[in-house]
Amino acid sequence: MSVKKYGEYALVTGASSGIGKEFAIALAKEGFNLVLIARRKRELDNLAQELQEEMGIKVLLYSIDLTSPNAIEKLDTFTQALNIGLVVLNAGMQTHGSFVKTSLEEQEKMLNLNAMVPMKMAYIFANRFVEKGSGALVFLASTFAYQAVPFFSNYAASKSYILNFAEALHVELAPKGIDVLALSPGLTKTEMPEKIAMDFSKMPISIMEADTVVKKALHALDEQKSSVTPGGRNKMMAFMAQRMMPRSAIASMFGNMNAKAMNPNIL
Repeated sequence: MSVKKYGEYALVTGASSGIGKEFAIALAKEGFNLVLIARRKRELDNLAQELQEEMGIKVLLYSIDLTSPNAIEKLDTFTQALNIGLVVLNAGMQTHGSFVKTSLEEQEKMLNLNAMVPMKMAYIFANRFVEKGSGALVFLASTFAYQAVPFFSNYAASKSYILNFAEALHVELAPKGIDVLALSPGLTKTEMPEKIAMDFSKMPISIMEADTVVKKALHALDEQKSSVTPGGRNKMMAFMAQRMMPRSAIASMFGNMNAKAMNPNIL
């Protein structure tokens, strides 16, 4: 990846751990200066110190809850003077279990963070990129984005929005010199699956390392692809959902599998 292709800085949301942290490390190795966004300041401070010492780059930190009032406007102001050319919209959360047993407040917050926040940020940075004629947006979707997923109903729907939104922007913005990629990872070794009350050994899935997911994403971005689903098994599941089975059958299959693997107390 050529740093000069996009700009001096890359911005990563949800950068304190998991896929976001691995994006920060990978982009630092490519020579980008970084703007790292997350709620947890201590983790951001530790990562920034490590990257600055090892890579000799500049790292700017902004600790904020992106769902808080005027958060996106504050972030816009904070980054206004920076030559940001690549934005990784990674921050997200998930809800799982019975939809009616999860609080409405939690469902609303998740939908805001997973869908509204990246849409607003994309609007801000895409307009900046159009002005200079280059830039890139990377959206975090999911393999769950390809079908309805009972017991992850709202989460899967939020990721379907991101997948469709990113793929549409890929076509819209390409003539303006802007690359857009939807990254749809499956189960990845991060903090998120550790918080899910289910036995993943009962699921026909394998877990991937976060750095592998990021390498696949950056390679796909270099090739100007509209979307990428890392992992052979994940690709097969996405293909089945799109081409091989009726949507109702896919939803029933996921519902049965999740019900068997999930803690019955949350069903």
